[in-house]
Amino acid sequence: LPEAAKDDAPAPVLPSSRSQKALRRRKSKDPTLDMSVDERLDEGFAAPSLTPLALGIIGLINLVDCINDTIMQPYVQNMVARYLELPKDDPRVASDVGFVVGVYHLCEVIFPFLWGYWADRYGRRPVLIIGLVGSACAPLMLGLSTSMPMIYISRMIDGFFCGNLGVAKTYLGELVDRSNEAYGFSVLVVTYALGLAVGPSIGGFFAEPAKSWDSFRGTLFETYPYLLPNLVYSAVVWAGCVVAATTLRETLPPSQRLRNRCLGTAGTGTEWSEIRNLTKNSSFMITTTSYALQVAYFTVWLQNFVLVAQVPAESGGYDLRPAELASCQNMSSIGLLLTGVWVYPRLVDWLGYHSVYSWGWVVNLAATLPFPIYALGAGQDYGVWRLIPLAMLLLLGYSGGGCSYSTIFVWINRSVPSTMRGRANGIVNSCQAFAAGVAPPIFGAIFGYGTLLHPRWGGFVAVYLACLFPAACLMMVEQLPSSFKGRPMEDDEDTVSDYTSTEEVTSDLQRTGSDPALASPTEGPKRRCRNAREPPQDGPRYGPRGP
Repeated sequence: LPEAAKDDAPAPVLPSSRSQKALRRRKSKDPTLDMSVDERLDEGFAAPSLTPLALGIIGLINLVDCINDTIMQPYVQNMVARYLELPKDDPRVASDVGFVVGVYHLCEVIFPFLWGYWADRYGRRPVLIIGLVGSACAPLMLGLSTSMPMIYISRMIDGFFCGNLGVAKTYLGELVDRSNEAYGFSVLVVTYALGLAVGPSIGGFFAEPAKSWDSFRGTLFETYPYLLPNLVYSAVVWAGCVVAATTLRETLPPSQRLRNRCLGTAGTGTEWSEIRNLTKNSSFMITTTSYALQVAYFTVWLQNFVLVAQVPAESGGYDLRPAELASCQNMSSIGLLLTGVWVYPRLVDWLGYHSVYSWGWVVNLAATLPFPIYALGAGQDYGVWRLIPLAMLLLLGYSGGGCSYSTIFVWINRSVPSTMRGRANGIVNSCQAFAAGVAPPIFGAIFGYGTLLHPRWGGFVAVYLACLFPAACLMMVEQLPSSFKGRPMEDDEDTVSDYTSTEEVTSDLQRTGSDPALASPTEGPKRRCRNAREPPQDGPRYGPRGP
């Protein structure tokens, strides 16, 4: 201010001794007056820990997504042919079957980020419960469909509500710690294995019940022949909704939810700047890309198996009947169950994450590369013995896949701070859904073109081209920090805590009064300690004005 304005400026009003005494009396009666805003908001909030019940609900959400993928496999062709009023071998039926399956994955590409955004603003619990309710209602609409537009709409609604699978992984990541994260994330693999077996069983056993049981003739289930499997599936999901609504606890503190809502409505661009920062997080980008390639590989891997198994014997295939193919596919569920429940947690404690991830790929490739040798048994009258090589291929292939899937889930969880996990897992889920939708048509075309060149061996070109995906994944994960690669309880002293963002480290170091150079977000910490929230204990400490 100018000198004249300074002379005319009023003197600051200081609180009187009476008002100070009154404030002290109020603080003595109400201790919350000394609390910060965050402490007041979080008063009474206790973060939940990993319990069997919470783990079961997360497993149910993952199971719902897998069943949505597999429940229609036994009857989707009959359903489309019925409502198009065309024979099943008509090319238009095959085209519409692809659209019915693809529209679900398209919604999984578009909407997961939106679910993650809501989960960061309003909490994980309400988002998970709303997703379960929607997943329970959409199958009923599908079962009551009488036209192709109704089928498309019901599948789009189902894909929208199943987009919260990334939120379920976020919730699980906030329940586990380094001592139990291997066990926790292996449950996702176990429930996926159950979905591979349960989905087709429900769809195949309960579809068109009037043709199988006389008691259903002349009833609602004859008018709507695909209502019963969807009704059974919906009942299971509704039971999960009730359990989740009564037992599921919130993991995101109220203060963090309020802060995320304020940042999202303040118009400062903070939300999008944080999302852009994810693209600069090398660990997140490596794990997300590896996961997308992994999903693409296993989708193509199973597709190649089914194509070879169903090719007629005169063309070099096995020409398996549906029952024989289902029996072989059950081995994939057994392999994933054994890996998730028993093998993977013990191997991680023994070898560490990186070694288990690498050996998982080695086991899968060791079973896949001799694929043409398995085809030598095609067309031979060996009875059930000719199915043993195919069953072992699925058993070993999915056992190795279970190790790589569980490990990549842990790495994605470690690569981002807790405040960004909802949106980060939404991005991850969109990427994997995109990979699952794009890779199969490409490799299906390669397989078909190969069979035109050579009916017996040309299709295996697609099998060997797909093996480039594991090679790319193994090369990328070599760039991850060493703290990602050890055993669950190891804490590498040369790396900052994976659960702490750069902003959290900076604010904590500034608050404790440590060296300002350590708090520089651009240069990074010059001295890294065992716990990123604690400043180095040796040497002088520097505050804002020096030592």
